[in-house]
Amino acid sequence: MIGTNNSGHFPFAEEPPIDTIMGVKRILEVIAEKQPKARTILTAIFPRGADANDACRRRNDVVNKEISTFADGKRVIWCDFSDKFLDAQGRLSRELFPDLLHPNARGYEIWASAVLPLIDQVLAAAPDAAIPSVWPSCPAGYACGTPVAATALRGGNYWPARYLEKRNEIVDNGAVEYDVVMVGDSITHRWEREGGEGRQLFAEIRKTYRILNLGYGGDRTENVIWRMENGELEGYKAKLFTVMIGTNNRDGNPADIAAGVKRILEVIRAKHPEAKIALLPIFPRGAKPNDARRVANAKVNALIKGYADGKDVLWFDFGDKFLEPDGTLTKRVMNDLLHPNETGYQIWWEAIHPLFKEICGK
Repeated sequence: MIGTNNSGHFPFAEEPPIDTIMGVKRILEVIAEKQPKARTILTAIFPRGADANDACRRRNDVVNKEISTFADGKRVIWCDFSDKFLDAQGRLSRELFPDLLHPNARGYEIWASAVLPLIDQVLAAAPDAAIPSVWPSCPAGYACGTPVAATALRGGNYWPARYLEKRNEIVDNGAVEYDVVMVGDSITHRWEREGGEGRQLFAEIRKTYRILNLGYGGDRTENVIWRMENGELEGYKAKLFTVMIGTNNRDGNPADIAAGVKRILEVIRAKHPEAKIALLPIFPRGAKPNDARRVANAKVNALIKGYADGKDVLWFDFGDKFLEPDGTLTKRVMNDLLHPNETGYQIWWEAIHPLFKEICGK
């Protein structure tokens, strides 16, 4: 059980929940490397602060919800008995935690009584036996941990290694001002991904512009919101953000997808009021204009266009440049009719380069 000092000793900007989550993940990896035959009981960070509104407790709740997904029931077993320390309204008593952080003797007795049966079960189990997780009973007023794999770290194809790579890049650059921060999914990621169709051109562009690429394969609007709210906008300034997201929200209705884009814009504006945002429409996909996914994306685009104010958020639509005169999309620009190829990325660059020059002054 580790992590409460990450939220208690550092401000959010220096230690957002995702950094703590990645730290816990690495601890589990090291244990598995050094002790491959051992099981690990991963315990939720204990509640702290008087009630559920305590800032450190809220950060710890975010961490707990994510690290619970690291448990597989075999090598790692999840154990959360936070409810045993709280009353029905989610309040933490000084009779158990005198400083609202460390248990007293009675608090440790509760801890022991909660975890000892699980320890006995783990030690008695066969090596390949699955052991169920321990979950709180969720008293009213306490948002107890539940896995959120569908909406956060497990959302895209490159989580969580991609996030760690980007956080390290930000830290290594040290309070830098980026010319451009690119937010998106695999279409944006392939500007720099090994083997990506835009990589060679991107290397040339980076000779002039300092760019942070925050594209993640498979991401949906909710994945971007989560990482924007939990650390990926911290530690730097930016002149320009580009945002294109939504094509992976296959099951969502246009209004919900548009609402997700709106929330992304709001979070960026709150965290980076100094920056302009270029809002890109979801690129065309599918061969024909009546392709169901393209039609759905067009409905989203019609909604999000209204979020641009022409001042801080700029609508930047060049989707027609990928299309033939009859509106068809061909493998000339997108081999799979979704991701640009080298020609497609060149079209993208030629369209957006004037904006880069205008905003970044070079």
